[in-house]
Amino acid sequence: METSKKFLKTVETVPPGGWKYIDPDSKLEILGTSFDRLKDQVLTHRTYLGNDTTNYPDEIEHQICSRIPESWVQDEPRPHK
Repeated sequence: METSKKFLKTVETVPPGGWKYIDPDSKLEILGTSFDRLKDQVLTHRTYLGNDTTNYPDEIEHQICSRIPESWVQDEPRPHK
Protein backbone atom coordinates (compact mmCIF):
# COMPACT_ATOMS: atom_id res chain seq x y z
CA MET A 1 0.00 0.00 0.00
CA GLU A 2 1.49 3.32 -1.08
CA THR A 3 1.43 6.14 1.43
CA SER A 4 0.37 9.58 0.28
CA LYS A 5 3.09 12.15 -0.18
CA LYS A 6 3.54 14.67 2.58
CA PHE A 7 5.10 18.10 2.31
CA LEU A 8 6.82 20.40 4.76
CA LYS A 9 4.75 23.39 5.82
CA THR A 10 7.87 25.52 5.42
CA VAL A 11 11.46 25.08 4.35
CA GLU A 12 12.49 28.28 6.12
CA THR A 13 12.71 26.56 9.52
CA VAL A 14 14.95 23.58 10.26
CA PRO A 15 12.78 20.53 11.00
CA PRO A 16 13.37 18.29 14.02
CA GLY A 17 16.46 16.18 13.30
CA GLY A 18 17.78 18.72 10.80
CA TRP A 19 18.10 18.68 7.03
CA LYS A 20 18.96 15.01 6.62
CA TYR A 21 18.36 12.46 3.85
CA ILE A 22 19.46 8.83 3.68
CA ASP A 23 19.96 7.77 0.08
CA PRO A 24 17.96 4.56 -0.44
CA ASP A 25 20.49 3.11 -2.89
CA SER A 26 23.84 3.89 -1.26
CA LYS A 27 22.56 4.22 2.35
CA LEU A 28 24.69 7.36 2.68
CA GLU A 29 23.38 9.93 5.16
CA ILE A 30 23.48 13.34 3.50
CA LEU A 31 23.24 16.49 5.62
CA GLY A 32 22.49 20.04 4.51
CA THR A 33 22.50 23.44 6.14
CA SER A 34 19.21 24.29 4.37
CA PHE A 35 16.63 22.48 2.27
CA ASP A 36 18.12 23.95 -0.93
CA ARG A 37 21.63 22.91 0.10
CA LEU A 38 20.41 19.40 0.93
CA LYS A 39 18.74 19.14 -2.49
CA ASP A 40 22.01 20.22 -4.16
CA GLN A 41 24.03 17.63 -2.24
CA VAL A 42 21.54 14.83 -2.95
CA LEU A 43 21.50 15.70 -6.67
CA THR A 44 25.31 15.68 -6.79
CA HIS A 45 25.47 12.31 -4.99
CA ARG A 46 22.78 10.63 -7.10
CA THR A 47 24.24 12.00 -10.34
CA TYR A 48 27.74 10.79 -9.40
CA LEU A 49 26.37 7.29 -8.78
CA GLY A 50 24.35 7.37 -12.00
CA ASN A 51 21.10 6.97 -10.06
CA ASP A 52 17.69 8.34 -10.97
CA THR A 53 17.19 12.02 -10.16
CA THR A 54 13.54 12.20 -11.24
CA ASN A 55 11.42 13.78 -8.50
CA TYR A 56 14.29 13.71 -6.02
CA PRO A 57 13.16 16.90 -4.19
CA ASP A 58 9.79 15.27 -3.46
CA GLU A 59 11.55 12.11 -2.27
CA ILE A 60 13.72 14.15 0.11
CA GLU A 61 10.72 15.98 1.47
CA HIS A 62 8.66 12.81 1.86
CA GLN A 63 11.49 11.12 3.77
CA ILE A 64 11.91 14.10 6.11
CA CYS A 65 8.14 14.26 6.68
CA SER A 66 8.03 10.56 7.55
CA ARG A 67 10.33 11.10 10.56
CA ILE A 68 9.07 14.38 12.03
CA PRO A 69 5.93 15.27 13.99
CA GLU A 70 2.73 15.57 11.96
CA SER A 71 2.38 19.20 13.03
CA TRP A 72 5.28 20.07 10.69
CA VAL A 73 3.70 18.54 7.55
CA GLN A 74 0.80 19.09 5.18
CA ASP A 75 -0.87 17.14 2.38
CA GLU A 76 -0.47 19.77 -0.33
CA PRO A 77 2.74 21.17 -1.81
CA ARG A 78 3.74 24.68 -0.81
CA PRO A 79 2.99 27.34 -3.43
CA HIS A 80 6.03 28.37 -5.48
CA LYS A 81 7.39 31.80 -4.71
